[in-house]
Amino acid sequence: MSRPERLLTISPTMHGDTFDAAPDAVEVPNAPPQPRARKPGARKLTPTERANRARATGRPGTYEIWFLVIFEPGTRRATWLRFTTFTPVAGRREPARSLIWAATFDAEAASPARAVKALHDPHAFKTRPDGFHIQIADAELGEGYCRGAVDGEHLRLAWDLAFVPAKRPSNRLPRLLAALPLPVRSAHVHTETTFSGELVVDGVRRRLEDAVGVQMHIVGKRRVDEIRWVYAPELVDPTTGARATCEATAVRLKRKVAGLETPWVTGVHLGGAHPLELATLMPSGKVRVSQPRDLLVGLSAQRATRRVCLRSWASPERFVGYRYRDPRRGDSAVAQSDIADAYVEVFDRAHPLARWRPAAQLVARRTAALELHGPDPIDGLAYVAWDAREATQPARRAPADRPPDRAALGGELVPLPSPGAIHALGLTYAGHLRETGESLPPVSFDKDLASWWPAEDEVAVPQSEALLAALERLEPGLAASLRARFRFLPALMDYEVELGVMLLEDLDPAALDDARAPIRLGYFVANDLTARSVQLLGEGRADRLRYWSLAKSFPGFLPVTRHLWIPADTTAASFPELELTTRVNGEVRQRASTRELLLSPREVLRHTAAVTGRMPRRGDVILSGTPAGVALRVPRWKRRLADRLLDRFGKLAAAIHGHARGVGFLLPGDRVEVDGGPLGARTVTLALG
Repeated sequence: MSRPERLLTISPTMHGDTFDAAPDAVEVPNAPPQPRARKPGARKLTPTERANRARATGRPGTYEIWFLVIFEPGTRRATWLRFTTFTPVAGRREPARSLIWAATFDAEAASPARAVKALHDPHAFKTRPDGFHIQIADAELGEGYCRGAVDGEHLRLAWDLAFVPAKRPSNRLPRLLAALPLPVRSAHVHTETTFSGELVVDGVRRRLEDAVGVQMHIVGKRRVDEIRWVYAPELVDPTTGARATCEATAVRLKRKVAGLETPWVTGVHLGGAHPLELATLMPSGKVRVSQPRDLLVGLSAQRATRRVCLRSWASPERFVGYRYRDPRRGDSAVAQSDIADAYVEVFDRAHPLARWRPAAQLVARRTAALELHGPDPIDGLAYVAWDAREATQPARRAPADRPPDRAALGGELVPLPSPGAIHALGLTYAGHLRETGESLPPVSFDKDLASWWPAEDEVAVPQSEALLAALERLEPGLAASLRARFRFLPALMDYEVELGVMLLEDLDPAALDDARAPIRLGYFVANDLTARSVQLLGEGRADRLRYWSLAKSFPGFLPVTRHLWIPADTTAASFPELELTTRVNGEVRQRASTRELLLSPREVLRHTAAVTGRMPRRGDVILSGTPAGVALRVPRWKRRLADRLLDRFGKLAAAIHGHARGVGFLLPGDRVEVDGGPLGARTVTLALG
């Protein structure tokens, strides 16, 4: 009776996640044991050469991969290269193959992500017994060098690169994995290494010096169901200019077992001034993986006194997609962007019972790698089929804002004009009063015209230094006080769906008191974005509404629908009955009817005139307030307690602690939609400031 097939990748002797065995140690049925002795005079292989040596090539039911990601310094360009061998299980009617995959990324190009693939028969793969060297057709990869070319109908990519070999592979996954019977292994062979040489993209030569990148080796007999991988070799702290590296890996061999979701196997590495290394094999609460929406990955990792919150994302046109084949079953869908954004917040505390305090804010703008590997393709992405050389269609951009429903509205629809002034009301819904713990009457304040955002798809979240500079202008000396307390100031972004009102003619004061006098108003839907950290600093101050105004006046903080609805009714006796909804990454956060508004349109106008000291004019915009469901929620009892015990800095510290623990404040990468039913919907994605 023949022995069952056993790969080195099932029960190897390994150190961490690197291979430590002879390259031909893969066993096949009836194969007798082979003694392994080094030839006399043969050079001893380095640890990285051993980790890279071919192991499963040509064995039935196996695949083997070597891939590289190279980021060009001082640009938002990157290159991804992949050498692959594939041999299906015996009896499967499918050819074995050797393949070269390549993708080029350029965030400034009209087509930011392009991919091509070369398919060869298995005999095109060659390896040498001395050292590490593999070759597929004319493409080569060895210890410290990589060269080759791939030609497609729409892309030709050639490369001739040298890199500095690492002294040893990195360990960034749980060490216990080495002892488990897993069908796939990976080795972080050369991590944060430097590349030099030449790239040629469609005949255009680019010289590389001191480019940073990674090279990994994967071998197995079955593909995992899900992988989430983020690699950011050059994160920057906008406050200090310090640099850091980050890599996060989350893997599930099978998504579900017996109908239940399986835990993620994770590895998190953060280098630099605030290091953290954490790997988990089973659920522990120390690492949490999330995917709030397609093309956005979130991950938090926590030790007793340090917490790291990471997220990475990219728009569809910045991804390439490939279909990978499993030796035993169907295809997997893999989406890769090497010009993704990454955002990291680091929090520290003195001891496990203390509050989290901000320690560092790190960003990578279009210079991170993000891989999403799953059984199903992601809607909107273009994938290169297993048997194809290039994708047959481009990626689709995110859907546009939903326009208003003319038939349902009646009246008149016109393009929304730019406003002459923006006035905002707050605390006009009973539910919102309760969730904020406020007992005040409706308040009124102005928003800067720079916040008006009628067309752009992204809104930049102001970073710490921008927030501090704005606060310093408002209150000299405040920035120094905040720097003494916090290493950085998070924005604590919040959403607020609101019904916007535009005055279509100058207002006669007598018209406000005469219910029969017509008042021509137009309506639209707005998202009154707010930096709650700025707003909280007004707590307890007589001029608190100046902080409210500043918190809502940063550029882009008022995304609006693109049309103005002018109803036939000019009585202004009541607001049109509409349902207002906010969705964050598709999740409903706010939903309420305008029937719940505590004021009528005439009362809104009267209140605004009283607060501003002038009658609203033609073109003025008034925001009518937001319903319940915002991220910053404080029960009345807790507000009263905080008013007695905490000053404004203490209240801000408490809010930051909640933010570190995952309270629902918005973060870069989130997609926020405000919906007014027949008035249409407006969607923006929060971006790095």
